Amino acid sequence: KSFKARVREELIMRRLLGMLAIGLLGTLAAITGCSDDNVGSNTADSVVINARILTCDDQKSTAEAMAIKGSKIVFVGSNEKVADFIGTNTLVMDADGRTLTPGFIDNHTHFFWMAILRPIIVDLYECKNIDEVKEKVLAYAKANPDLPLILGFGWRYEQIPGGIPEQSVLDEWLPDRQVWLLSYDACTLWTNTKTNNLMLEKNPKACERMIPQIDEETGKPTGIYLSSNSFDPFDFFALEDFGLEIKRQMLAEVDRAVQEVLKMGVTACDDLQLYKSVLPIMIEYRDTGGFDNIRVRGAYYVDPIDIKDEQQLIADLVWWKDIGTQFSDGRLKLGTAVKTYIDGVSGNHTAFMTQPYSDAPDKFGFPNWTQEEFDRLIQIMDDLELQACIHAVGDAGIVYILNSIERSMNRSKKWDSRHRIEHCELPSKEDMERMVQLGVYASMQPAQFFGDESVEKALGPERLKRIDPWRSLQEAGVEISFGTDYISGPLPPVNPIYGLIIAATRINYKGDTDWGEEEKIELIDAIQHYTLGSARALKMDDIIGSIEVGKEADFVIFNTDLLDMTSVEFLSTHEIAPGKLDDFVDLTVVRGKQVYVRDGATF
Repeated sequence: KSFKARVREELIMRRLLGMLAIGLLGTLAAITGCSDDNVGSNTADSVVINARILTCDDQKSTAEAMAIKGSKIVFVGSNEKVADFIGTNTLVMDADGRTLTPGFIDNHTHFFWMAILRPIIVDLYECKNIDEVKEKVLAYAKANPDLPLILGFGWRYEQIPGGIPEQSVLDEWLPDRQVWLLSYDACTLWTNTKTNNLMLEKNPKACERMIPQIDEETGKPTGIYLSSNSFDPFDFFALEDFGLEIKRQMLAEVDRAVQEVLKMGVTACDDLQLYKSVLPIMIEYRDTGGFDNIRVRGAYYVDPIDIKDEQQLIADLVWWKDIGTQFSDGRLKLGTAVKTYIDGVSGNHTAFMTQPYSDAPDKFGFPNWTQEEFDRLIQIMDDLELQACIHAVGDAGIVYILNSIERSMNRSKKWDSRHRIEHCELPSKEDMERMVQLGVYASMQPAQFFGDESVEKALGPERLKRIDPWRSLQEAGVEISFGTDYISGPLPPVNPIYGLIIAATRINYKGDTDWGEEEKIELIDAIQHYTLGSARALKMDDIIGSIEVGKEADFVIFNTDLLDMTSVEFLSTHEIAPGKLDDFVDLTVVRGKQVYVRDGATF
């Protein structure tokens, strides 16, 4: 007999015996008949049994059953005790020994913003060399003669002689079209002369934000921008320039991205770096039910140039808080966090280092802010009680951030700030101690550790051994959260499985584990960083992040044993490559509602 049938029989027998003892035999027919009366005394809407539940609570406890009523978890425990929550109308799902975890929470994505752009993007991530980049760009331009711009993403530094491209090359390819090509890390923008002239004419302030490379002889911008993380095409074009059909495609791409996220067991995302231009379409999407099956928090972008007009910056941040008050709900949370950058990335030598780059001994990178400017920014954010999410790759950049937070804490009112260092790739031991003292979170994306040739050359062997020091951060007591930096394309993949395996093995792009193997962590720790850790980083741990009574029923059932993914058997039978580990989720549930079920999965 099924588990549910056995449980019902047991409950009926218990009730019968109790009623016989007090002479209530007249009610037997009502209990044993075909009425709609509930059997359990605490009837739930749905129950999961026979699961291997990793609750991801502070004790990392396990269970085998759970019960859900409405959107809330009302029981976590054993198969026997969950019986009291099963009624005649309770949906009972038999996990049959499969692993169940809280819904994964991606601490750093750009999925909404980039999904909107996807209908006007030519994808260059799969290109193996510069010739393939050229071929794809030219083919896309020919196929889309009416687009006002050609926007490409994904070229890599190692594909370019010298690492940084030249405007003249793009002029040869497409001299008469507006062409913007961003690197795979979205940090370097490559334009032709026509585009660069238009940008400087239409919005010179937006160009200044992106740190244009200046020709030493002419003193003019070369068409290469070294901090294109602040790039917004709507600084130069209006949405209406693309037409209603493109807008329809944009919303369809957001739908596709949401489904992709849910398919991977991700139930909540922190969409960092939102611009004013994107908010109307984001709210419109929410109001049409687009976020009904997922949770999204957004962070507003602040650029270093904004501090030059401090009163306007404060007004913008107050506006952002008001947006949160007006439009936040259980699906979309706005107005609480702000994103900015202290530095760039190592691949183009813009990450701010204490020691020179291994392949460029005269370069240390640079900070995007002066220390004094950043002190003032953090002071303003603390005064307004806004959480800072600060991109920092280089070790010198991390020091800048901690200096500013410490100064602000000594001057501002105390509040639950949970300021975050995004990526936090090269913290020193002293930095880790300061992070604990200051309550600063490490918001990390373990799949990025995989690296590439440009990163390996730039950092050199010593730094590679201490990059992403997950174990040291754990042992120091730093709060860690995990995510992907997902941008709604093929790379980086939103699937958390890659990050879990990389965090637990320290495998790099060459297939080696020689980059600080002692910094790998246990899979259960990585899972907790991706669930409860990320919930804390998003300030949502009161409702999600762990399987506990009273929390929202956001959970995932996997068809693969997540704690076995570092075994020799698993690694020898699975290719750790994008698209190769994407069928591990059987069921994704958000607010107690099934939002993704794998074809063929049964419960």
